[in-house]
Amino acid sequence: MRGRRASRDWSGGDRRACAERCLVTEIGGPGRSAWSNPELTVMSTQDIANDLVALCKAGKFGEAGEKYWADDVLSVEAMPGDMAQMRGKEAARGKGEWWADAHEIHSSEVEGPYVNGDQFVVRFKMDLTQKATGERIKMDEVGLYTVKNGKIAEERFFYGE
Repeated sequence: MRGRRASRDWSGGDRRACAERCLVTEIGGPGRSAWSNPELTVMSTQDIANDLVALCKAGKFGEAGEKYWADDVLSVEAMPGDMAQMRGKEAARGKGEWWADAHEIHSSEVEGPYVNGDQFVVRFKMDLTQKATGERIKMDEVGLYTVKNGKIAEERFFYGE
């Protein structure tokens, strides 16, 4: 995870704008105000997106989710059924475990991230076999992630041909 030391001038003094774009984590103890603490780390949506992509490129999809999902994350798939919408970190984890158990991945590519404000997009291309049917397919999918308070509050997946 990359972080930057924040200065007290806040690039023009707009603390609210910085707070809306960045996760501010205190290095000091509990109960101290992050705004009055000169020793703080700022993690932007870009930083979160870069780290998530790096983890996924390394094949650490589950670790990426565990690190960045909000406790009440909403995960939305572009398909009907029980897993079309899952709410909560535990449900998202279960969906990921089901997916990993149901597929054999032969190769994968991860592209991005492409960031706009509090959202970013990542493209996933995989050559995989569905274990239940033995069918080998090429999957092309885009994930749209929304970041709130330094965590992924929503992930939405879109499938290509």
